[in-house]
Amino acid sequence: MTEDRERIIRYLVVFLLCLFLLFLVFGDQGLIHYYRLEKERAEIEEKLKRLEMENRLLAEEVERLQGDAQHLERVIRREMGFVKDNELLVIVPEDKHAQDKREK
Repeated sequence: MTEDRERIIRYLVVFLLCLFLLFLVFGDQGLIHYYRLEKERAEIEEKLKRLEMENRLLAEEVERLQGDAQHLERVIRREMGFVKDNELLVIVPEDKHAQDKREK
């Protein structure tokens, strides 16, 4: 009878260990969840680095626009199409043939 009892206890311990491992791997706080969170954290850190770089570049552009009148004028002319009173803006339509070459 003690042999049967020892075998049952052994099976019960093995079963409980397997159950514990299942919860450890697949549970709400398990390893799979941990790896997903770790991957998400890495993606967020990468996005943060990109946004910090973009923020630095924008801050530099603001400084240039505030401190360099010629740069400000170039940007206004390029982005908004402004011209001086004595200038004439000429818009040349793109050549269809040249546009086709660029697309290839």
